[in-house]
Amino acid sequence: MTNSLKTTLLAASIVLIAACQSAPPEPVTLTDEEIIEATVIAVDPTSSTVSLRGPGGQEGSLVVPVALNLEQVEPGDTLKVAYTVTYRASVAGPGETESGVALTAGRAEEGERPGAFIGALAATSIEILSVAEDGSSVSFRDEAGMLESMRVQTAEGREFAKELKQGDVVILEFTESVTVQVEGPGSEA
Repeated sequence: MTNSLKTTLLAASIVLIAACQSAPPEPVTLTDEEIIEATVIAVDPTSSTVSLRGPGGQEGSLVVPVALNLEQVEPGDTLKVAYTVTYRASVAGPGETESGVALTAGRAEEGERPGAFIGALAATSIEILSVAEDGSSVSFRDEAGMLESMRVQTAEGREFAKELKQGDVVILEFTESVTVQVEGPGSEA
């Protein structure tokens, strides 16, 4: 067999092997949001206190020590608080890892309707050691080298896990945010 033919056969074998390997699973993202609304029943700007009535009729007061634009809040307005949490898992590309924490916060500018937000993002990379055939559990090594095992809680997560194989690096991201806004009667979000 000539060197040229050997080279051609080797190249063809590499292409066939690469074509037979399965692509990494698509990233999976799971989001859960809870929104709570309360009606403003009174505002005391001197003490920065807002009295509220919840959806079940319960009443309470909230002190807002760094309130900006509190003078715009009136009885009948709606205070809306949204809590959102998102989990995302994706297979890392060659040499790719993620690690860290980021925080962000903000509030309405002077003269705008009152509102604020705070958010956090945490990311880490794990190395897959084994996966249950049905995707219900995963064993992995975290960034610190600790060996861990966890049960996969959701159907989407199990579908993602079933596609993983030993040695895959998975980037896990967790975001959490809280937004607070005040809406006037009849306004749309």
